[in-house]
Amino acid sequence: MQKEIVVSDICDTLFFMNTSFDFLNFCVRTEKLPAGKRRMHAVFLNRRSPAFWLLAIINKLTIKDLHRTIAVKLLKGQKKENVQKWATEFVSGELCENKVEPVFTAIASRNTELILASASFDVVVESVAKMLNARYICTELETSNGILTGKMTFDATGKKLQALVEKHHIDPSHIKLAISDNHSDRELLKIAKEAIAVCYTKEDEIFWKQIRSDIEILSVSRKAKSLATHK
Repeated sequence: MQKEIVVSDICDTLFFMNTSFDFLNFCVRTEKLPAGKRRMHAVFLNRRSPAFWLLAIINKLTIKDLHRTIAVKLLKGQKKENVQKWATEFVSGELCENKVEPVFTAIASRNTELILASASFDVVVESVAKMLNARYICTELETSNGILTGKMTFDATGKKLQALVEKHHIDPSHIKLAISDNHSDRELLKIAKEAIAVCYTKEDEIFWKQIRSDIEILSVSRKAKSLATHK
């Protein structure tokens, strides 16, 4: 018989960070990426750049995520083994300094297996999963002879429930608790026996209460990283 599980998102849920983009920021800051890729990052992924906001407009018009496409291309040509080492350094340092502690407490209190369900890049999620002794589903980056190609073989965005069933053979009825801040995870939080929504705005709280009336709301302030929990 399948045991009950806890399923949690990572970005802005377990940690006050976007693990994919903040990992790339780390790679740029520490000059792990070559100069040309760092310039590309500055032009397209820096919020102070006009090109960043132009891409944001195109994203809305085309329902694409060009920022994400560019982020994947920044790793093109790198040995995956090296990028995994960078990810381990990032996770053990900056990421671990930005835990959303009440979420970790909620997971520990259930005393059951944790599965991470994230749309973040596998190089980072693998490291987080190892640290937390958890299984995971995530976005998978393509490699050729151990070199990252700048493409994805699987994008987990909006497909987490499907991936849990297909990759880990999870029976959705055995999800004891689901936790996320991401609106695209609404189906996952709807079917779980219990659900916690990590909310950064009042609009987030209203959204989740409309999805599920009994959901537990964890209100978070990005600036102060202060927390308040209520139902």
